[in-house]
Amino acid sequence: MSSPKINNLFLVGCILCYVSVIIHGSEAIHFKSTEALKIICAGRIWTLTIGFTLAFGSLFSKMWRVYKIFTNKTAKSVIIRDWQLFSITVVLAIIDLILLTLWQLIDPLMPFWSETARTQSNILIHERYLICTSRNIAIWIGVILAYKFVVLVFGAFLSWETRSVNIPALNDSYHVGLSIYNVFIFCTIGLLINILVPVTPETAFVVTGTFIILCTTSIVCFIFFPKVKSKLNPTVTYGITRRIHPEVIGDMRSKIPETLGSD
Repeated sequence: MSSPKINNLFLVGCILCYVSVIIHGSEAIHFKSTEALKIICAGRIWTLTIGFTLAFGSLFSKMWRVYKIFTNKTAKSVIIRDWQLFSITVVLAIIDLILLTLWQLIDPLMPFWSETARTQSNILIHERYLICTSRNIAIWIGVILAYKFVVLVFGAFLSWETRSVNIPALNDSYHVGLSIYNVFIFCTIGLLINILVPVTPETAFVVTGTFIILCTTSIVCFIFFPKVKSKLNPTVTYGITRRIHPEVIGDMRSKIPETLGSD
């Protein structure tokens, strides 16, 4: 009932977010080819952007199914299969691919080296950092962030609308709500630090990477810890708040497994 296939897609998205941190912290100085450095620059953005969409897109598609089932005003079953949920996530990812491809074609990220020098214990230390930028990078990042914000608002709406569905094996609205809150808090703090506090590229990487890891790990814990707990204590409660169309609740109790569909 909890759609293991969609959960696997969620994990793939989280793994891509972790990979983005690894790429960002890779020893780029060992790559002499400009083309290789361009790939690193693009990889940082692509893995994080698509990973975010796969993770939250899969969660929101599951919540959309719950929303459609329990806002059905008729006694007729609403059958929503896993492939339909995959389709929603794929559409969201395709929008990402279109935006990233346009960015890559029109105003690609270009690598350059930032060099600093500092003295420590009478030793002059030269440091080089790989910086990836483009002419209109602020505009492109703004467009992508605006799209992500719309997706999060849609998810928050679904989370709020399905908050009264008390089926632990089916409804993740509370934990998804916590995940959205975490993303908002971590992103806000990270942006404020990078904008308001003068930081070196090394410090910026530490702050950004730490927040991505903490945010992704917390979301995984929010989503899967309750499922593990439920597995260890297999007690399923089919409770439905009377607020959601009480005239069809009795019939829906007997049709819940059917409405989920099966691939």
